[in-house]
Amino acid sequence: MKHNILFFFCDQFLWNATGYAGHSMVKTPNLDRLAERSVNFPHTYCASPVCVPARISLFSGQYPHTHGQPTNGPVRQGTKMFIETLKENGYHTCAVGKLHFFPLYETRRFDTVSLHDGANEESGHIGYLSDIDPKLADLHLHGYPKTGTGESIFGSDISNNGKKVESIVYGTSQLSAEHFYTQWISNESMKYLEEHQDKDDPFFLYVSFCGPHSPFLVPEPYDKLYKPEEIELPETWEEDLSGKPKSQQWHRHLWGVELMTEQQLRKITALYYGHITLIDEHIGRILDKLDVLGLGDAIIAFSADHGELLGSHGLFYKGVMYDESLRIPLLIHDAGQKNNSVNENFVSQIDIMPTLLDLAGIEVPEWSQGRSMKGLLNGNRECARSEIFAEIEKVETGGYMFGCRNKDYLFSYEISKNFTDDGELYNLRLDPEQLKNLFYNQKYGKLVNEFKNKIMLWLIDKK
Repeated sequence: MKHNILFFFCDQFLWNATGYAGHSMVKTPNLDRLAERSVNFPHTYCASPVCVPARISLFSGQYPHTHGQPTNGPVRQGTKMFIETLKENGYHTCAVGKLHFFPLYETRRFDTVSLHDGANEESGHIGYLSDIDPKLADLHLHGYPKTGTGESIFGSDISNNGKKVESIVYGTSQLSAEHFYTQWISNESMKYLEEHQDKDDPFFLYVSFCGPHSPFLVPEPYDKLYKPEEIELPETWEEDLSGKPKSQQWHRHLWGVELMTEQQLRKITALYYGHITLIDEHIGRILDKLDVLGLGDAIIAFSADHGELLGSHGLFYKGVMYDESLRIPLLIHDAGQKNNSVNENFVSQIDIMPTLLDLAGIEVPEWSQGRSMKGLLNGNRECARSEIFAEIEKVETGGYMFGCRNKDYLFSYEISKNFTDDGELYNLRLDPEQLKNLFYNQKYGKLVNEFKNKIMLWLIDKK
């Protein structure tokens, strides 16, 4: 018998912002109960710290330089994905929420879709709101007037012809929790489970929540669930970025973080945490529905596309090679699993789908650069990775950035028409907060060159 697969996915999720990961404040009781019968991989890293490349890497099992999209652009024609592999093996496939594939015909890879993303006329959530009240459908996809909100932090005017634009938007959503997209996504997911309850073919259900990605707009009462004055700020919040790549100063300026006050950071962080708890509540609803329908004997996973800086290093969002941006949560529950464990080995995002395929008894296609980590679930370390690679095209600076991380060091190197020979090297054993950049220190020149060579070999190795 082929087991059903349920894959929970989030956007821009700070890897340790859950109860099971030991966070002192964020409440995630439903993810915690899933973790009680799963393997937790706390050292999982994305293939690219930006949405679209990471998601294509997830479903193709390939790094961006192989699948051909290193930035937020369209899926390259001819890209092979595991969605087809599942269908070829008898699975009915469904995506709900934020898929982030375009052109939109790319979403047709799935048998069924119910998506939030896309232009208003293609968004299932906007259609839902329009049926309730046409005025609600006039709101931005994230639930605020298209003209803007009263609370925002203005960023750079570099790419906007001298006009200031809203960059970091935060506050209370004008949509109620009942009509907010998170509940819509869980409702659509449960509807699919109900429709598939008595079907003979197994299903692959990809439940992709839009949050806690910005804008930091959360419906009541989740907007006040955490008190800003109780928020612990990152130790690196006031870092001046001296001795760091020049592009990071540009990154800070672009999003207006240099204008942000401590009070604003606390409020934004509280909203971010509130959104995570809201998502967790709906993960719980879906898990409960799975059990009620007698579908609980399933393979279940939870992960995200990339992390969130949330003020670390005085930066926001992602797009850099710090751990806060690269590291992602990963839980994998095998069908029938009763116990839990924590596996400290490195896992790449490109390994997630091959692992789920292997657990389902499906052979991993040879074009996948990702490998099954099924052995790690049983304590076999032979398939473990010794290092992690990531990459991103930095369109805003005209550059390309590569990253490599092992247990001792985090290295990045940026090739740019604006910033020459910029990079980072951190000794993670002595400097886990990634403050002291050793890249420009001549004593570490040999190690810097070794990492550059590692990246070159990785780029030419298609395995």
